[in-house]
Amino acid sequence: MVAASLNLYSIIIVSLIYQTSAAPISPATKPDITCSSAQLIAPGQDSLVYQYKTEVKLSVANGQYDLKTEITASVEIKSLGDCNYALQLRNVKVTETKDENENRVTSTANAQRDLENLVVRFRWIDGFLVEVEADSLAKIDHVNFVKGVLSTLQVYSPVATDSETVVREEDVLGVCTTVYRYSQKDGVTQVKKSKDLTTCSKDKLHLSSSPILTSLLGPLMEEVFTAKTRYICQTEIRDKKIQSVKCKTIEMDAGDTRKSTQKNQDDDDSAEEDFSANFDDNDDDEISSKLISIKQELKLQSSESVSVDENAVKNPVRQTLQFVPTASFDQSNEAVSTLVAKIQGLLKAENWNEFAASQFVEITNELRRMDKANLQAFKDKSELKHLVPAFLNTVYSHDPDASLLNFNADTLTFTNPSSVYYLDNPSTELVDQVVQGASRLTTQQVVDFVGVAARILKTYKSRQDNIKDADNKIKQFKQAISRFLSNESGAKNDTKTVVLSAYAQLGLYDDQVMSLAIDDTAPLEVRYHALNAIRYISSVYLDDTEQYDIRQTLQFGLLRQLENKANKNAVRIWTFQALYSPFIYDSEISYLFGGGLEETLQEIVDEPLNQVNGFIWSALKYSSLDPLCPLRGLAARIRVSHNNRKQFLEQAALSSRQIRFEIPLRKNYQAFIDISVIFENDRVVPSFLSAKLAFDGVRRETLRLPWVDVAIISENLDWNFADYFLRLDPLNRNLNDDDKSRLKTNLPSKLKQHQDTYDAKKEDPNPSVHLYLRLFGTDVRAKDITDKVQDILRSSLRKFIGNQILTRLNELAGKDPIFRIPLEIGAVSGAANGLALYKSAQVAALVDLTTDLRNTQNDAGLGIYSMTSRSVLSFSLTVQREVSSPLTTVGETVEIGILSYVPFEYKTEANNQGRTREFNLLKSNSKLFAMDFQYATRTSDGFELVPNRKAPSIDPSCTPSAFYRTLGVRACLELNPFRSIQFGKRNSYPITVTVNRDPSIKNWRLGWRFNAQEAPQYEVIIEKVGTNQSYPGLGVSATNDGNKFDIKVLTGIKSFNVKGTQTGETFSGTVYSSDNNEVMTTSGTLVINNDGFKLESKLFDIASKKEVVTLTTDILPNRGQGLTANFGLTTPDKAKSFKVQFRGDLYKPNSKKLHINGDFNLGETSYNGKLSFERDDNHTRIELQRLFKLSQGSSAAGYEFFYERKTNKEATQNNCNIASHVSLRTPASDVSMKLVNLKTDFTRTIDLSNVTLQSSLDYLLVTRNPPVQETIEIDYTRRLVRATNQGKRLASPETNLKVQVKTKSNVFNFLLDHRHRKSSESSKKGPTMLPPTLEINNKIHVVVDTDKLFPDIPRQFAFDVSSDLDFQLLNEVNYTFQYNLPRRQRSGLFTYHAQVDRITHGQVFSGTSKSELQLNNKQIQVTGTGTFDICLRSYTLKSHWDFDTNLVEDKNDMELYLNLRFDKHPKKDSPKPLITFYDVKLKAPRHKLFQLIDLDGNLTKQSGKFETWNSIAIRANKKLKEINLNAFIYRNLTGDNTLQTHFIFITI
Repeated sequence: MVAASLNLYSIIIVSLIYQTSAAPISPATKPDITCSSAQLIAPGQDSLVYQYKTEVKLSVANGQYDLKTEITASVEIKSLGDCNYALQLRNVKVTETKDENENRVTSTANAQRDLENLVVRFRWIDGFLVEVEADSLAKIDHVNFVKGVLSTLQVYSPVATDSETVVREEDVLGVCTTVYRYSQKDGVTQVKKSKDLTTCSKDKLHLSSSPILTSLLGPLMEEVFTAKTRYICQTEIRDKKIQSVKCKTIEMDAGDTRKSTQKNQDDDDSAEEDFSANFDDNDDDEISSKLISIKQELKLQSSESVSVDENAVKNPVRQTLQFVPTASFDQSNEAVSTLVAKIQGLLKAENWNEFAASQFVEITNELRRMDKANLQAFKDKSELKHLVPAFLNTVYSHDPDASLLNFNADTLTFTNPSSVYYLDNPSTELVDQVVQGASRLTTQQVVDFVGVAARILKTYKSRQDNIKDADNKIKQFKQAISRFLSNESGAKNDTKTVVLSAYAQLGLYDDQVMSLAIDDTAPLEVRYHALNAIRYISSVYLDDTEQYDIRQTLQFGLLRQLENKANKNAVRIWTFQALYSPFIYDSEISYLFGGGLEETLQEIVDEPLNQVNGFIWSALKYSSLDPLCPLRGLAARIRVSHNNRKQFLEQAALSSRQIRFEIPLRKNYQAFIDISVIFENDRVVPSFLSAKLAFDGVRRETLRLPWVDVAIISENLDWNFADYFLRLDPLNRNLNDDDKSRLKTNLPSKLKQHQDTYDAKKEDPNPSVHLYLRLFGTDVRAKDITDKVQDILRSSLRKFIGNQILTRLNELAGKDPIFRIPLEIGAVSGAANGLALYKSAQVAALVDLTTDLRNTQNDAGLGIYSMTSRSVLSFSLTVQREVSSPLTTVGETVEIGILSYVPFEYKTEANNQGRTREFNLLKSNSKLFAMDFQYATRTSDGFELVPNRKAPSIDPSCTPSAFYRTLGVRACLELNPFRSIQFGKRNSYPITVTVNRDPSIKNWRLGWRFNAQEAPQYEVIIEKVGTNQSYPGLGVSATNDGNKFDIKVLTGIKSFNVKGTQTGETFSGTVYSSDNNEVMTTSGTLVINNDGFKLESKLFDIASKKEVVTLTTDILPNRGQGLTANFGLTTPDKAKSFKVQFRGDLYKPNSKKLHINGDFNLGETSYNGKLSFERDDNHTRIELQRLFKLSQGSSAAGYEFFYERKTNKEATQNNCNIASHVSLRTPASDVSMKLVNLKTDFTRTIDLSNVTLQSSLDYLLVTRNPPVQETIEIDYTRRLVRATNQGKRLASPETNLKVQVKTKSNVFNFLLDHRHRKSSESSKKGPTMLPPTLEINNKIHVVVDTDKLFPDIPRQFAFDVSSDLDFQLLNEVNYTFQYNLPRRQRSGLFTYHAQVDRITHGQVFSGTSKSELQLNNKQIQVTGTGTFDICLRSYTLKSHWDFDTNLVEDKNDMELYLNLRFDKHPKKDSPKPLITFYDVKLKAPRHKLFQLIDLDGNLTKQSGKFETWNSIAIRANKKLKEINLNAFIYRNLTGDNTLQTHFIFITI
């Protein structure tokens, strides 16, 4: 009884609290019963003085040290009587600790004084903080801080019998699930509360360069960069006064997913952990790098009078205890001149490092913290040229004051219009300038001004409490721009469409909109925007007296436009959408307007199916199924009352319609895609195409709001569209008209009809294409793209995109660096102590596209094209977390920077003599990819980088030195595993990829010359490499003048010249080194003529006269066999040699050939390599070998890859043989081991009757010790037997098919053996022989056991499944299915046997059947016997079964009745129909699971039609349930040759 009275008392107290919360907070004039009856907290008339301390602590720089800020203050609370109080802070002090160095903050003295002067009144009823009042001029940040103090004073009054209470409590953190626990000892009540901050519902201020990306990636950022935290407090109460409060945030374990509201006996220990925390002052535990640790402490000092002036709140503004998000931060202490100097230091791209883009982000973030005066000073810096807008564009959308700099009130222009679309809270000053400027608009300024201004006004209204003021400004704006809609203004179409778009965006309307909507002479895009404006009319801007007249006028005029068939289909459908809107068809007054609208729509949909009512049907369908659609009832009534029920099932596949896709992305999160397409009656190209993308379940404010809305309006584009696709047809590529006519005659009739139509059609006049793009209901882009679309259709999409990119590069070449922040997600929310908790991630790009382009090539490709690029790319990811306010700031920034700088020059030259391509790296050491990270901190002293600690490093990994010696270039990878940064669960390390060029290299040149028109006679792979002879590369060149010659040999190791004289084929000369010194003499034979180049020379040392080396070079030009080149160097003792052989022909149209053999022998080191490639129509061969030996006694090592395909095409069949293997040879073995060996033989007849595939794959599992050899064999055989007149039949009368897969280890075996034979011959039918014959034998066997090959995988599985069928038509059926699961020790078996034993009147076949089912190792057994009758004339099957199971004790406990009837007689409109009636009853009266299943239905399949009707009755647990399952598919060909389909699935 006592507990019940206490519960009733608590309910009364709570109700009185909410009743009194509406009263103003002021000194009481009479007692309040809710205060005098308080149970837990009732300070009475005493004023309170508390000592308050709060601490913010972060572990920064990957745990190198901690940052800590501490704020202390004296909290004076004056009692105003009856639960009303006034609070004021005194002696506010701020200290910062960085790496154990504590400093007093004095730079925020003004903010501290403002905070101390702030007075806040609040209502405090028995521990509840009901309401807060502050002056309207008070700074939001200061009020938020006081709310953090007040939140510590809030406790929930318990029910006396409860030791633990769970509530949804509102405080500065939002509305959170809070668990309270109470205890009493020695007159002290201790209250502990715990908040799981993941349950808090709170307001956030999203700071982003894209709202879409914020919504999509915001939750991801929260998960990766934020720890799951819990906020716990401990409050001690004595004499109904709070004596002390201690609060702190603690990190939750990653696996702690227990809900705060769940309670059971097993959770006692874990629930106790929710409240356990060390509140010791000396607590200095290590904290996670993700956790933002916040502590609060409040101690009662005295209960005495205080000097708090409650009347200082002159203009009170009522608020809740929740944090009010704001984007104001502490002011930057960076001077503008300092930022300018930093920018100037980054203007030269060669000075950039990995953090170049990060430094630009740092500068941007500092600019966001500056006031308007400093921003104006930065904007006026002329020495920065074009870079000022690059920085300010990212500032305009974040700071209301900075957004004023984006707008020039004199010229009515925006410096960066796109930043307006992300402006979260426009200032009143900006809105006033926009509205006043609209009255001074000229026609030329409308296009660039009106759309952006409408966005500002729309955002302003959504953020303003004074809605009336915002509405008045929008009405003034409408009055200013409405004059541009009249014909007298002389405005062009683009001007009218922009104004109409602004009307639609703001929900405005006047009579001129209706005039444009019904004007038949207006362009299509103007009428679209006029009807769209009608569609989004808002009654807010209309007087109540005129709404009725406007609705009546609009309905009458639009209905006439909808009925007018002379209008374009697009106009009629847009009119329907305008009518089909909540403003015109208001469900609350539908009795006034609904009748005429419904009748007209009913008449239109009753017409024969066309493009207009086809679209209307699709729109009505989605409306009737959408529970959020306000016109759902109208759509349902029209559909129900429609007489021709099949009409909307026959929409054409390519007709005007609306299509919606709902794509589930994750739990409670899905995407909506709406596509609308409208076709005109005589057009192929749609006149209107739109796509809308929306999401549901991400953010409440964007629920079902189209995030992206793209629309394209096109007119008269058919000819260009047809030309684009049909000119790819061979008919259009033939130059001979006779050949074209001959080919057209052989075309199919439909294709020939389309081709004739296209040939006779003239080009459409005045084509036009308009593109419109909207983001979140705001017009972002409206442009006439007719020229661009025609450029695409007249050339190709690839060429168009290439030209656009090249044009853009030319525009950007030579200008200042390009800086963008394409992705920025962030949010400001409240911390536990009332400070602003700011988290963000910014992705920035800094690009210098300095590129010199030169192109003198003609249409034939002859000329010079050169590119010199000094482009530099820098990217950065900046992640910030900060607890900030004008009072104090502490935060950490993590920067990840990426740099790519590879300057190069490229040149290609083509003329009648040949082609050359040159490439050069302008720097000897270039960074292809360099990634590094660094940390930075932000305190009251500003932004400061944390120097990276020195860490050991490892040597880089580079490409082989032989590659560097040969070509003079190498790539190196440098990874530092001793430094890492962790995002989520992954570590990232600094990584650098460099490209090094030998300093002596000038360029790499690839060229060839032509001496004949059809084939090259002389080819050099690398003609010249190097500026001097110290690094020659590969190649050879020769010139002669009379009997004098000069030969230059480039070996890749050394280079030398041979100069001398020649008599006949003999020569003698001198060898000069690269520095032109005589080193050897030579003599030999030399032939240079049109037949080739041949050299054989012996070299003698010039001092000792001894033979040094023999040089042979033999180059044979192309004589139908390809180019052949042999080069060799051999010492007299044969101990050292170097040979290279090349043979190739790459210019034959149907075959390619390339062979390169190379070997060298340098004492104990030897190498042999081979590359071979041959390809023609019937043969392909690829071979790659490499073998080397490092010492005389060591074994050779290397690898071999071989692939060969041979195709043999005969008159009756084609055969393909493939052989491939990969071999590896290690120094530990003298024999190569084959890692992979594949052999395949495939044969197929021309008529596809026989196919044979035999394949085997041998591979070696080298990861096993010792390696395991495995083999996979696949055999596939198919044999079809068709008579001559059966060539077009899909199924062969006789087929043999066998597919077998075998493995050596028996880890997987598969067998499919199928045979069937069908003929008109007689076969056994019961006791007699009757035609026709159909025999089917099918066997399937699958065996899997992973333990045979993979014994170490964690979850082994094995199974053996087989199926065997023997079927003889109308005679006998035998079927066996069995499975075995050896690891689970489960097996099962199913057998079926049926035999015809009696034939009556030659058409009724009767017999018996039996079956057996065994499951779970015979634990479940079912046996059945049955009889059946088959009637051929009526196509009827009747069967009865008696089953005996071991599930119940009774025998024959289940019965099955089956009745099937087929109707295959030809129908009038369907020569091959199929109508099936079936009735299946399964009775099991003694079973618990069910007692009866009764299925009765039919299925109809006719030409263009499929229907099935099913009725199912199920009796279970003595209850009978009935289910109807019906499905319809209609497929019809209408008179205009369009295919129409529809599908419906109904469940009742």
